[in-house]
Amino acid sequence: IVRRIRKAGKITSTADWQLNRMLMLGKSSKDLEKLISSAVGFNEEEVEKLYAEVIANEYTIYKPQYEEITGEFIPYKENYQLQQIVGAIAAQTEEELNGITKSLGFMLDYGGTRGLVYTPLAEIYNGYLDQAMVDLTSGMFDYNTLIRRVCKELTDSGLRTVDYASGWHNRVDVAARRAILTGASQLSGKIMDMNAERLGVEKFEVSWHFGARPDHAAWQGKVYTKQQLEDICGLGTGAGLHGWNCRHEYYLFFPGSERLYSDKWLKEQNEREARKKSFRGREYDTYEATQKQRQMETNMRAQREKVQLLEVGEADPDDIMIERCKYQSQLNEYKEFSRKFNLPEQRERIYYDLRGRVAPSYRDYEYHKYDEQIIRELHKVGLRGKIHITPTKIDFSTLQYDKEHIIDERGHGVTEAQTRGIIRTASISMTVWGGGFERYYSTQFHGASYVNTATNTIRTAYMGEEVKGDAARAMEVLEKYGR
Repeated sequence: IVRRIRKAGKITSTADWQLNRMLMLGKSSKDLEKLISSAVGFNEEEVEKLYAEVIANEYTIYKPQYEEITGEFIPYKENYQLQQIVGAIAAQTEEELNGITKSLGFMLDYGGTRGLVYTPLAEIYNGYLDQAMVDLTSGMFDYNTLIRRVCKELTDSGLRTVDYASGWHNRVDVAARRAILTGASQLSGKIMDMNAERLGVEKFEVSWHFGARPDHAAWQGKVYTKQQLEDICGLGTGAGLHGWNCRHEYYLFFPGSERLYSDKWLKEQNEREARKKSFRGREYDTYEATQKQRQMETNMRAQREKVQLLEVGEADPDDIMIERCKYQSQLNEYKEFSRKFNLPEQRERIYYDLRGRVAPSYRDYEYHKYDEQIIRELHKVGLRGKIHITPTKIDFSTLQYDKEHIIDERGHGVTEAQTRGIIRTASISMTVWGGGFERYYSTQFHGASYVNTATNTIRTAYMGEEVKGDAARAMEVLEKYGR
């Protein structure tokens, strides 16, 4: 870690990850402070420096306007008013430079004088979010990379959902994305307010984006005073501008400027987005379609997690393949839905978890995509037991053939070669009697062989016209699906 910091002159992402690992392994924060100090002499002022650099960068964007209006541009280090903004952010976060996103995740509402109280989980959760916000506003990482990192950090720590004092709860990936998006927007808004005051600008133009929620679509793309931003757009409220999941920004609108979005254009967009299209028997306008997309993405992230948990738990390979195929079916429907409504696919939202490839190969999907349906139909026609789409392997070298029972007592007339052939070409197998027997069904031989697993003996077998009842109906199901 010391080598990395000395070479780069800063805490690199790799060094940061290693520091976090040290914390997880039992080192204290004081231990890490000593380690960093020994490398480059960092202190608390360096944290504030990150914020100062962010605000200075936003500030510098408007250098031409400052020079045009005031005739001069004050460098950040000489602009004491702007430096006060850094202190204001610290004050907003209770002088500790944490809780930047203002997320209430894992906080408990005790009411009365205690109000909302942080729990240990809340401190962990907000700590990850704070680090992400610093990295985002410093320009060191892009938005999607940070979302992926935070989601991995949180899920690696064992967290799967975020609970709020209101009783609401979200999956970690949904909650983290919303908190970081909202926190970044609010920080940008504070910088805009400071620029407006310094330049004497009294109006702001709100951005416009495709698929806005109906109550936001009513005010997006228009020009307002600061008071109107609060009264009309709900600035400062959870449901309004810069609130939960809001993707709108507001920018300085200088006197004499031309609006980016005319009233006529805004009306045309609203009418176009209000038109509904049908998909799978349901109708969606543009906003509803984007929400359906988000729901699909959330469901796919949950499915990816389910597959991983099955793999970690060493579940039945058939069960894992069924869940992989479900995931692929979800991806296919997502692609079809997005194309139908001319929506861009946002697959980065699906891959926040960094779980790697979950979908099966094309060949596996084509063969196994109906596995769950096959099992359901086999149970429906009367098979009772644990069905294995991939037949259970058997030791043929020690496999015995109970000729006395099969030929002499039952009179089935199935030779040993035929019974072995049924097992070798089995479409499925089924575990019954608490694992005491494994039954093999082959459409190629149109027959079944029952193996006593304790003695590895073919206890009975039948084929051809002797296949009746449940077994006959099972053959029909298997043949229908090409098994």
